[in-house]
Amino acid sequence: MMSSADASLRLAAEVHKKVRRDLRDQRVIRAGAKFVDIADFIETSTKMHASDIMASSSSSSEHNFTTINGGIGFPVGISVNECAAHYHPSSMDDGILSISDVVKIDFGTEINGWIIDSAFTERVSCDCDFTTISAKPNDKTKNNSNNLTKNINQNEIDEERYEVLAKCMRESTDTGIRNIGIDAPVLEWSQSVEEVMRSYDVYPISNLGGHNILHEVIHGNMFLPGRASSVRDSRERFVAGVYAIETFGATDANLETDCEAREKGAGNIYRLNPGFMRYSAAQLAFQFHSPIFKIQSVQRLFSQIKTRFKTLPFAERYTNSCDRTPLALLVKHDVLYCYPPLCVERGVTAQFEHTIMLKDGGTPVTVFSRDDDY
Repeated sequence: MMSSADASLRLAAEVHKKVRRDLRDQRVIRAGAKFVDIADFIETSTKMHASDIMASSSSSSEHNFTTINGGIGFPVGISVNECAAHYHPSSMDDGILSISDVVKIDFGTEINGWIIDSAFTERVSCDCDFTTISAKPNDKTKNNSNNLTKNINQNEIDEERYEVLAKCMRESTDTGIRNIGIDAPVLEWSQSVEEVMRSYDVYPISNLGGHNILHEVIHGNMFLPGRASSVRDSRERFVAGVYAIETFGATDANLETDCEAREKGAGNIYRLNPGFMRYSAAQLAFQFHSPIFKIQSVQRLFSQIKTRFKTLPFAERYTNSCDRTPLALLVKHDVLYCYPPLCVERGVTAQFEHTIMLKDGGTPVTVFSRDDDY
C-alpha cells in the first residue's frame, strides 16, 4: 500500500505540473507581464487544480486528502537576472518582466502538509499576442503592448550564453538526482554537482542549494549546496526522506572565489517559527510575558497565521493587511522567519529544481515533479 506521504506528494506534483502547463499554454512568462499578476495566476491555478485533483482522487484512494492553504506550498519566487531566490511581489508591486530577462520561477504545491518544491529558469522573449494575464486560467482579455519599455541592465546575457547557462543548471540538477542514494556522503554529492557547473564556466552560488523537506516544513535541517566547500559537515550522509534537489549558478567569472547571494531589499515571504505552533496568543502574552502579544493587531495576525498557514511559508499579500507593523514585530521577536531576496553582485543566475523521495531497501529514487518541460 502506498504511504500517505507518497500519495500526497504524487498528487501535489500533479498540481505543480498542471500549473506549469497553464503558464506555458497562456504564455504567462513574457515581456510586459507584471510580477503580481504572475503570482496571482500561479496561486489561482494551484487552488483550482488542487481542488479538482483531490475531488477526483478521494473516491478511489484509501487516503483522505486536504490542503492547508488551498494547495499553495509556498509563495512563488519570481527572481530576475542577478536575483537568485526569494523575490516575491508585494501587494503594491508594479514591476514587470522585460525582454531578455532571465527569470527563476520557484513555487510550491501542497497536499496533506507534504510539499512539492520545484523551479525552472526561462529567458523572457517578446510575445506578439499581447494579452493581460487573467487570475483565472484560460480567461484572456486584450491589452495593448505599451508596458514593454526595456530598462538597461548590465546583468544581461545573450541567447547563446543563456542556453549554456540553462543547460548547465539542468545537467547539474539531474546529476544531483542521479547521484543521491542511501548513505551516500553529502560532500561527494556536492563535489559531483560542482564539477558539472565548473565544466560550463558557471559558478555555484555558495550559500544556496537543496534541502530536505519535512511534513509541513519546507526547509528541514539538511543543506545540499552545489559548492563542496559549503557542506556543513563532511561526515553527513543521505538518509531516507524527501528532498528538494536544486542547483543555483551564476555567470560572472570574477565571482569565482566567492560567489555568494546576499540579501537585497525587503522580504515579502514569511514562515512561522515551528516552536510557536503549540501556543496561543494569550499564552505568549501572559505565560511568557511577551509584550507584543498584548497588541490586538499582533494577536489577530498571529492567530490568522496559525489557522491559515500553520508552518507553511506565506506572503504579505495573503494577510489582507495594509499595516506591516505586526509582521515586523513578529519577525523582530523571532516568531516569524522572513526571507528577503537573495542576489549576486554581478552576473546572471539560473536554477532548476525537483522534489524527490529517497527510500531504504534499494528502491529507485522517485522524482515527483519531473514532466516533459524539465
